[in-house]
Amino acid sequence: MFWSKDTGFLNQFKVDDVNQSVVYKAISQYPQCINDISFWLPENGEFSSNDFYDLVRSVGGDLVEQVSLIDSFSHPKSGKTSHCYRIIYRHMNKTLTQAEANAIHSRIASTVTKLGATLR
Repeated sequence: MFWSKDTGFLNQFKVDDVNQSVVYKAISQYPQCINDISFWLPENGEFSSNDFYDLVRSVGGDLVEQVSLIDSFSHPKSGKTSHCYRIIYRHMNKTLTQAEANAIHSRIASTVTKLGATLR
């Protein structure tokens, strides 16, 4: 597994202190489905990435394996800021189809407006 490129496995070993104990958590043998979502942040500046992570987990539940900010962009003319997040979906007991992942992703996209964000 150490030669794997599976982020579900590799991210378990990312620690701040090399002397820190790592507790291995079993990962699914089934493949990941990866989707990105981009949106403009609210102009009032009231946005927390943690709120977005909580929203993703509440909508996607156990099918969400990882959520990470992969890009932040500030438009030079409008001054608006955009975030792009990568969401990795995976089922523990079966192969998750891209259509199933897309359905969850669509529900996340439709609820991101509750945070005051605007989809790109």
